Amino acid sequence: MGEAIRVLVGINDLIFYHTLQASLAQHDQITFIGHSGEGTSLLIMCGERRPDVLILDLHLVMSTGKITIQAYKQVTPGLKAMVIFADQDCASLSHLRHQGVDGVILQSDPPEKWLEAIAALTQNERWLSSRLMQSFLEVPKVPKHAPDHDLSKREKIILRLVAAGKTDKEIARHLQISPRTVRYDLANACQKLGVQSRIEAAVYAISHHLLDP
Repeated sequence: MGEAIRVLVGINDLIFYHTLQASLAQHDQITFIGHSGEGTSLLIMCGERRPDVLILDLHLVMSTGKITIQAYKQVTPGLKAMVIFADQDCASLSHLRHQGVDGVILQSDPPEKWLEAIAALTQNERWLSSRLMQSFLEVPKVPKHAPDHDLSKREKIILRLVAAGKTDKEIARHLQISPRTVRYDLANACQKLGVQSRIEAAVYAISHHLLDP
C-alpha cells in the first residue's frame, strides 16, 4: 500500500470538518493534516505541511481579499484543489473555471463520493459532483439546428459519460481504452466545440442536442 493521501481543509464550519474527518477516518488511504478558515494561515500550513489535496469552502475562495488557489499551489508543487459547494446553485462554477480548481464537490455528497473525488484528484483527474453536473445541465435547450461540430461517435459517448459524473479511468474501463486515450478524445472534443474544459464540453454538447440518439 502506498502512502496515505495528505488532506488539508480550508473551512470555517468546524462541525462539518470534524464530521468529514470522522466519516473518512476508517479509510487509511487518507490522513487529515489540519484545517483553517483563514487564508493566510492556510497558505502557511500548505507550505509547512505539504498536503496532496487542499479542500476549500466556496466562501473562502470567493471572499474579498482572498488568497488565490494558484498561490496555494505555488507554495505546494503538485497540490490539487477541490472546492466545497453547500448547495446545487451552479452560478459560481463558471467563475471557478480559471481559478486552478481541480474538483468541485457538494458538502452533502456521501463519504464514498468524497473518497472517489480525493483519489481521482491525486491521479490527475478532474472531479465534479454528479449532482452538480445534473443541476448545471438544467438549462434551456437551444433549437436542434446547431451543427454537430464533427464529434466522433466515441467522443459523444465519452461526453455522455462525463455528464454522468464518470472519471477518466471509469470511462476507459467502460470503453476498453486507456485513460490517456480518453483525455486525448476529450481534448479533441473541447477543441471542436471551442470550450476549455470537459465539463463545458459536456454542457455545451447536451444543451445543443449534439448527444441526442
